[in-house]
Amino acid sequence: MPKNAIQGDYGVVSAEDVRTKNLVPNSVWKVTVPVGASADIQFIDGGGLTLTSNAPTIVKNPIPETTAGNVRTLTLSGAAVGFTMVVASTSPGNGSLPLQVEVTESKPPTTLSKSIVLGQPSLALNAHDTPATYSMQYNRVVAPNTSAQEIITFIKSLGPLKHVAMSTHAFVSGGSTRLTIGTGFDSSNTGLFSQLDRQIGVLWLCGCAAAGSEQGSADCKARAMAAGCYVVAPVMFMSNPPGTKGVLHLAKGAIDMNARFMPVVFSPAGDKMSWGRFLGLGSRLAFKA
Repeated sequence: MPKNAIQGDYGVVSAEDVRTKNLVPNSVWKVTVPVGASADIQFIDGGGLTLTSNAPTIVKNPIPETTAGNVRTLTLSGAAVGFTMVVASTSPGNGSLPLQVEVTESKPPTTLSKSIVLGQPSLALNAHDTPATYSMQYNRVVAPNTSAQEIITFIKSLGPLKHVAMSTHAFVSGGSTRLTIGTGFDSSNTGLFSQLDRQIGVLWLCGCAAAGSEQGSADCKARAMAAGCYVVAPVMFMSNPPGTKGVLHLAKGAIDMNARFMPVVFSPAGDKMSWGRFLGLGSRLAFKA
């Protein structure tokens, strides 16, 4: 998947399939996109091959693409609900089956009964496998091989932002917490946030128990002080509302942080503050609860 993509849902091959089937790490086997929408995908070292959809009523041919060196970036647009395979071959219509594409019914963005709505300009950083995607003025789906430095560099390139909201998985192990967006954020790279000195207002780390360990909480404090911004991270595991299925795509500006996840807040000076006190700063920090 591209490191800066038109957003889609990407099925990335598992570590087990890499090991047992000799597949390329971080390669994509499936892309899901709503009808009427698009998603980008990269095809590498495929010079001379023709890429076609074997169900052109689902994804039309020719598939638009751009080329840079040995990388071809295809834009897959959903024309009708259903499945197709994008085949790579020396002649159209025959060849191997490198990519499955599912086009689904278009659904309105999910509106939660309780959510935080962020002012703009803001940035949504969605891990490729996150269960809830955010949408802001700026959006990026983060491929699993994207380094922490690349993510920081991308944030810096956008200039002043009111908010940066990361939606990602996270896990606690050995007393520390790792955010699994890209190649990951943990105690080894908190210093990278100094490159964002006073560029952003609030950094929302929306991953399970991002501040749920002693070291994880210390890391959040370090990020706040390094970047000179507020940092919000949950102590508890985050989950989608009961009864929902699949990936949630939240309405523009909305994030799913709330009190039941026991958010911890650090000020730019590194001071810990209560959730209620932080919510009282909403008008000054450009968000509504």
